[in-house]
Amino acid sequence: MVFYFSGTGNSLAIAKRIAQRRGEQLVDIAKSLRDKHYSFITAKREPIAIVCPIYYWGLPTVVISFLERVQLPGRGNPFIYAVFTCGGSIGITDRQLTQVLDNRGYELGAAYSIKMPDNFILSFNLLTPESEVPKLLEQAYARLEHILDAVEVRRSVEHLIHRGRFPRMASTFAYPIYKCGRSTEPFFTNSSCNGCGQCERNCPIGAIKLFDGLPTWITTHCVLCLACLHRCPQKALQYGEKTSSRGRYVHPELK
Repeated sequence: MVFYFSGTGNSLAIAKRIAQRRGEQLVDIAKSLRDKHYSFITAKREPIAIVCPIYYWGLPTVVISFLERVQLPGRGNPFIYAVFTCGGSIGITDRQLTQVLDNRGYELGAAYSIKMPDNFILSFNLLTPESEVPKLLEQAYARLEHILDAVEVRRSVEHLIHRGRFPRMASTFAYPIYKCGRSTEPFFTNSSCNGCGQCERNCPIGAIKLFDGLPTWITTHCVLCLACLHRCPQKALQYGEKTSSRGRYVHPELK
C-alpha cells in the first residue's frame, strides 16, 4: 500500500511508480483525511510506503494529522518505509517520522530521499530552472529504481537518503517557522483571475471556496503546499509581494 501526499505532483509521480511496479493500492492522504477514512487492509507481508514532500526540513502537517489517526493492519508490525521528495535535503525528517509512528506503536523500517524540481518561491526563490527539469526527473526515476530494489530486501541504504549539512540544525530552526507560520492571510488573486475554480479543486484541505466567482480562504492556516499558486492556469494567485515576478512549477504529469 502506498500512502502519498502531493501538492504540485512530484510525490504523486513517485507514488504512482511505486504502486505500479509493486501492484499495490495508491491512497491519497489528503482525501482520506477529508473522508475520515483511516482504516486499511493490506495483504500478508505487504510493505507500507509513505511518500511525501519535505517542507522546511520536516513533514507536511497534513501527513502528521493522517498518521496520528490511521489504523494499520494488526498482524504484527508491517514494514513501513518512507520516500521523501525534496529540492535538496531532508534534515532529520526521517527521525521526526520515526517519532510520529512510534507514538502510534509502529516502526519506521527504512527511509529514502529523491531530489526533484524545487517549487519554493515564497521568501526565497528556489525554483528549479525549467531547462533543468527533464534531466532532474530522469535522475529521480533512476534513483527510485535503486530505492525499490532496497525495499525488496527491506533494508535502509545510507547513500539513498540525503540529510544535508547540519541536518539537525536545519530541521530544528526551520521547521517551527513552517509549523507556526502557515497563515493564509498573504494569499490573494490579481485581476487575471477568471474564477475557474482550479484553486478550490486543488486545495488538499478545502481551505479555498469560491464566492461571487473569486477564491476566498476560509481557514486561517493551511498546509502551505502551494498547489493553488503553482497550478493556477492564469498565474493569478499570489502569496505576498514577491511571487508575481517568480515562475511556477507543476510536474509534467499534472499539466
